[in-house]
Amino acid sequence: MKPAIVEYISPERDVLDAWDTGRHWVIWCKYCHTYHFHGRMEGHRVCHCITHNRNGKRLPESQYRNGGYILRYAGPVTPEMRRDMERARPKGPVAAVLDMALVDDEGAPERIAGKPAPTS
Repeated sequence: MKPAIVEYISPERDVLDAWDTGRHWVIWCKYCHTYHFHGRMEGHRVCHCITHNRNGKRLPESQYRNGGYILRYAGPVTPEMRRDMERARPKGPVAAVLDMALVDDEGAPERIAGKPAPTS
């Protein structure tokens, strides 16, 4: 009898926020400092990590190579992230998109990119 896929995916795998581009889900890789694109579904993925940057410099070994990671839906891609993905050298999700809340017209905090708004 084959082991269930759930047994293969251990709870120690990193769970990464994935944003929906409308066509793919995208995550930011902290090891190779680029975006990785995946199919639009939560769950286990194999990494697409690179070993060298554009200048031929060796990058730190990606811990995602040993078992991949788990995708978790975080919401739609923001305009800031979309612009960053189009850059020749992306900088990653903008801190304002990930960590800060916008305030709506009535002064209430809103959720951004699937993240809960901070409480005061």
